[in-house]
Amino acid sequence: MERTVNSPDATRPEKGARPVDIQCWARWFARGVDAIVFLPVSIAVFRLLPHTGDWFAESGLAIVLNNPFGGRLATGFVGVALYLVFEPLLLSNVGATLGKWIMGVRVRTTNGDNVSYLVGLRRTISVATLGLAWGVPVIAQIAMFLGMSRVVKNKPTFWDEWAGTVVEHRKRPFWLWATTIVVVLGLNVGLTMVSRVME
Repeated sequence: MERTVNSPDATRPEKGARPVDIQCWARWFARGVDAIVFLPVSIAVFRLLPHTGDWFAESGLAIVLNNPFGGRLATGFVGVALYLVFEPLLLSNVGATLGKWIMGVRVRTTNGDNVSYLVGLRRTISVATLGLAWGVPVIAQIAMFLGMSRVVKNKPTFWDEWAGTVVEHRKRPFWLWATTIVVVLGLNVGLTMVSRVME
């Protein structure tokens, strides 16, 4: 199985390796799979938070959370917070989340070992801040674009530099790519339509 290792000192793709533009899409769809997995959990946790009571109304949180934009923003924060717990746990044990495993993406130390939980946590915090902008609309899209632009140039992302980690890319069959694309895009469109109906 062919493999590409994006090391901190890499300057160009290795011969026969997965092209850097494909690496970008692999990482993007991996994150999409993870987001779909965490979204129902994030919504459930958000719904369990107290949304009623005099203290809630007086605090002004009701105005923020009970409107569509505020609700999405809060759900995004909850999702990222949950991700801070679970992603480092997965990276330290198997080197990948579900999305990364499906798309052939692995996070390792420079020695090729699984990262420790603390290193994984440091990387995840950095991804949440520099790569996802904590889910804040528009800013998050800009942050993701900046991160992808570094991968296209075969440079390590800011979070991999900070955490001292490398990303391995393993080729996956076409049918797996196609299935992942259909599922990620289909569920995103479906969830968007459902959320608009419920508003």
